[in-house]
Amino acid sequence: VAAAIAMTIYMGQGSVSMLIYNFAFMGIMLVVCIAGIIGGFWNMQRLEDSFGRARERISQNFGGEKERREGSVLKLERLFNHPLLDQKWRSFSGYVAASRCGIGDVEDYIGLEEVDTAVHKRLLDMIPDILTSLGILGTFVGLVWGLKNFEPTDYTAMTNSVSALVEGIQVAFLTSIYGLSFSLVYSYNLRSSYSAVTGALDDFLEEFHTHVMPAAEDESRNEMIASQKEQTAA
Repeated sequence: VAAAIAMTIYMGQGSVSMLIYNFAFMGIMLVVCIAGIIGGFWNMQRLEDSFGRARERISQNFGGEKERREGSVLKLERLFNHPLLDQKWRSFSGYVAASRCGIGDVEDYIGLEEVDTAVHKRLLDMIPDILTSLGILGTFVGLVWGLKNFEPTDYTAMTNSVSALVEGIQVAFLTSIYGLSFSLVYSYNLRSSYSAVTGALDDFLEEFHTHVMPAAEDESRNEMIASQKEQTAA
């Protein structure tokens, strides 16, 4: 933002109309970015903290035999202290309690789909395209602005109107620079934040499968092996 403001002031050279036009487009792009930060990035940080909190509670507070660990953890209603995650956690706990075979997969209730829903991933992925589109829109509007006062009828009129054309071209290229720059910075931070929250999710699932309940696939395999041992013994 600081670089964009400095470039605008430098290129504006005291033209009030040009400064107002560029700062207006920059303001719109900043509003879009701030909406993405508030609506998505903060939610991703909350989810990352929630997964870390749940992982620590499982690791530190639930030792002992598997049956005691499993029963204690599944009775917690607010393992994450996050509305959506706690709701999914209660649904999973209820499923395990009602299941006769005792095989359940927490990933069916708490996974990437829930993360995407909580952070509005679809909308976040649209913001870079919106920023680029706003830059392109500003480019065409600036070109139209410059061409409006351009008079190619004769040499004298054309020479006198070159300054207006150049001013419009400067406006056009500045808005494109805004759109591309904000889009690149936003996309990088989006990928970084999303990778952090998915990493926290993977760490939680690993801790859960290690200390509380194996994955459904592993549990099914264990049940089958135990059954085969019983049949062999019989």
